Amino acid sequence: METATEPVHILLYDLPKRFRQWIQTLQVDHTVKPLLGLLRKDARYINFNYTEFLETLYDIPQQRICFIHGDRRDKKQHLVLGHGQNEELVFEAWYQANKDRPAYQPMLLGRKGKPYRNDNPVYLAYFLQDDTLGNWKSQMRYDAINHTIDLIEDYYARSAKKTADVIQRHRSMFESLSSVQQIVVIGHSLSSVDWPYFSEIMNHTHQVHWYLSWHGQEDSKRIQSFTDAMGIPDDDVTMVAL
Repeated sequence: METATEPVHILLYDLPKRFRQWIQTLQVDHTVKPLLGLLRKDARYINFNYTEFLETLYDIPQQRICFIHGDRRDKKQHLVLGHGQNEELVFEAWYQANKDRPAYQPMLLGRKGKPYRNDNPVYLAYFLQDDTLGNWKSQMRYDAINHTIDLIEDYYARSAKKTADVIQRHRSMFESLSSVQQIVVIGHSLSSVDWPYFSEIMNHTHQVHWYLSWHGQEDSKRIQSFTDAMGIPDDDVTMVAL
């Protein structure tokens, strides 16, 4: 059972530790300052990348910066990483997409064409309707598969960004944005994972003009998807090539 669940243990317990170790190794190149002259010291900043580059490169006061997913310098602080999706919706989409695959049917055919009850661990874990009909082979295998299910679900839940919790943690920062008239987004993919943060910003701002950085056609498509989803009129958006 330990052999079967070892990869999940690595993901669940070692990945966050190794991620922090990797983040700690990142060095800021002080010879390159591409945003010099663009960043204002009296602006408000939401930093998504865990590092202190705004302070060290551009002399932005720390009190003007919100480390939305954590500050790598704070060893006691949890660094938020992972997805931001609803676990139940993701599982249902995966289940519907795979339930009719031949590999996940109750009966399979052996090499000589003889039918046998499916013993695929994925089938047993997620597609078997009645545990008593499962081709588990042994009690140890049954326990290992069910233990692995628990670990996978726990890992997925832990790796979620929990955007609602992050927003609540930084509630005062979001509420302080009512006077903001311009929002500049630099180096962010505008992935839907982070849309809740932008939506929360919009809940506390009015008549804002957006400046969105881009590098190529793919960025342009992502920006259009983002502005459509957020309901931002085209007249309120300026695309900035960086």
